[in-house]
Amino acid sequence: MARSAVPITLSLNPDDRERFERLVARYGGGNRSEFLRAAMDRMETAEIAAELRELRAYGLQRRRELHGEMEIDVAGITRRVLNPPRKRTATTARRSRG
Repeated sequence: MARSAVPITLSLNPDDRERFERLVARYGGGNRSEFLRAAMDRMETAEIAAELRELRAYGLQRRRELHGEMEIDVAGITRRVLNPPRKRTATTARRSRG
């Protein structure tokens, strides 16, 4: 099987070497490539979380602009949007009557 991974060079300050090796051992099982993949997964997760925080802040700002400080049931609105009522057909109407 052909090798698909591409080696890259990485430079560290001498003071960071011990820290790097400790983290590689813990999160990469001693494998630097596996550590880097795990680190990238965590950084992507952090990136998505930051984007969601920004979107939430934007949504709160827009809500205040449109509705002031009035209380809005966001969970209820979300539930209604994600679970719209189904239209009743003749078949579902007969089932519900027994």
